[in-house]
Amino acid sequence: MNMTNTFITRWSNLTPIGVVVTRCEVLVAALFLVAAKEKLLGAKAPELFANSVKAFKMFDPESGIGELGVRFSTSVTPWIEFVAALLLLLGIWSRAAAAVLSIMLVAFIAIILRAINNGYDLHCGCFGKLSPFCPEKVGWCNIVQNSVMLAGSLIVALTPRSMLARAARPA
Repeated sequence: MNMTNTFITRWSNLTPIGVVVTRCEVLVAALFLVAAKEKLLGAKAPELFANSVKAFKMFDPESGIGELGVRFSTSVTPWIEFVAALLLLLGIWSRAAAAVLSIMLVAFIAIILRAINNGYDLHCGCFGKLSPFCPEKVGWCNIVQNSVMLAGSLIVALTPRSMLARAARPA
């Protein structure tokens, strides 16, 4: 059997839940790949993301730890997004990658809720300079956006692989 037939057989063997899960994998992976790209590449992208992190006031700027926290967040977050999204897209450790992205989304939702509750007037650096779904200013739209992404990633993370494909059919 050649590679094309293997690919077609794999995709034609999906159960209905398998179709939903694979679409969630692709959608969540694509969104996180775009988000990571916008934070990593382009003129001043890392600087813009660092300014966004500072605007959320998660770290005390007076302390040395505050600046370290901002540096750590801006250097590690996009790479975790990129690697987890790539693994998800390739179907390698999909459930683990989706779980990592789910944890990140819960943290992002909590941080955005804190900003809304404190009345911060700021722009989200979620997708770098892009704002594909929500206005630039942080608000409830960002909570909805991240909750939808969280639902997609949880579907992937919590669905056992055994539910994705029909039992092997004889050739």
